[in-house]
Amino acid sequence: CSSDLGVIDVETYNGLTFQGADLTLRQGVVNEYTTAEVRYGYKLSDTSGLFFYYGVADVGGAPNTYYIGHSFPAANGLPANVAGHPVPGPIPNLDAPAFDALWHKAYVSYVNGPLEIWGRFVQDGEVAPPSRSIYSNTRPAGTTLDEWTTGREIQNQQYTLAASIKKELSPSWNLELLQSDDFWDFKDQRAFTSPKPTRLANENQAFSRAIAVWTPTDGQSLAFGVEYSHMWFHDPPQSDALDVAPVVSNRDWQTDTISLLAEYQWRITDQWTTFLSYRTDKNTYSDWMQSPRATLVFTPTKVDTFKVMAGQSVRQSSAEELWSQWERTGTIPKPETLRSYELAYDRKLSDRWSVSAN
Repeated sequence: CSSDLGVIDVETYNGLTFQGADLTLRQGVVNEYTTAEVRYGYKLSDTSGLFFYYGVADVGGAPNTYYIGHSFPAANGLPANVAGHPVPGPIPNLDAPAFDALWHKAYVSYVNGPLEIWGRFVQDGEVAPPSRSIYSNTRPAGTTLDEWTTGREIQNQQYTLAASIKKELSPSWNLELLQSDDFWDFKDQRAFTSPKPTRLANENQAFSRAIAVWTPTDGQSLAFGVEYSHMWFHDPPQSDALDVAPVVSNRDWQTDTISLLAEYQWRITDQWTTFLSYRTDKNTYSDWMQSPRATLVFTPTKVDTFKVMAGQSVRQSSAEELWSQWERTGTIPKPETLRSYELAYDRKLSDRWSVSAN
């Protein structure tokens, strides 16, 4: 997986990399929590194994004892806030769990040679501290003080089931197939409303990917593949684009996305290497988006490296933005295009020191 700061390489346990069982218990104070985690791995053969993990957390959170900001009087029978002094009113703990529910994590894996099947379940969520409006707005009739001082509650549940095959077809050909289904359930209860409505939203994605890698020589490699995604949306929580007037009332829709991708690596000589990549994506509510990139690397010595890169990355708007514009106008938003050009030089001064400029 990737992040804005770089690439994170995550290798999860399976029955071939973890055998036996263990139990871990943790207790937190101040920010109060109690957790229990259990792992079990069993190696069926040299190429197959089972792995299971389950964790549960009872989260209390940390006392929300200090008010930061200006002092002001309060309505609704609440005591006034004084800057720098403990909050006298009933405020939920920081990181308190949503709906007083436990947090859960579960993972199961079965590997047998090139085949791996795994499933995962996660549940978390928290209560956001209420805004200052609880001290100034009029509390609705029938709303208890506890309800009025409880902030917005958000709970997430995610279910994932995936199967992959990585197969060496020949010394120069490799094939990787992936099929996954991901379901995200979102439970939301906003503050300062009476009675408090509970919003249930969800998204579901069925994803398929096939990638082939051809390595005809030690200095050349070509990877190419195709991805397909079908998504179902029901009242998604990122609804700002849908709530803008005129409000989009239809909050249930589906999309298809197909992607074609390829990357070619060629080590021309011991000093010259080139990378060429290309990706194109087409969503139900977007045009074809083209994202090519080319990189040339020159290493005249063992300590000097020069790089030249040019690329274009095209990204569509969010699913809610695409759907809202299509529903209102029947048109497709223009995607975001980033063109980048880079020159870089690196020199290794010693085993511990290096310098670079780009």
